[in-house]
Amino acid sequence: MYPKIRNPEEWLEQQEALLDTYIERVFESKTIDEWYSASHWYFDAITALFLPQATVK
Repeated sequence: MYPKIRNPEEWLEQQEALLDTYIERVFESKTIDEWYSASHWYFDAITALFLPQATVK
């Protein structure tokens, strides 16, 4: 169905949780650097949802 999404069944829940955390971080930011850091964190977190899962041996 969604071949690039690692866990399509959990995608919506994961994305919503990340977005909620991002919004909290933005509103708690006291400087532009903290806001900028939050936006980079969110981008990295969403991008990680598309990466293949590491296999544990």
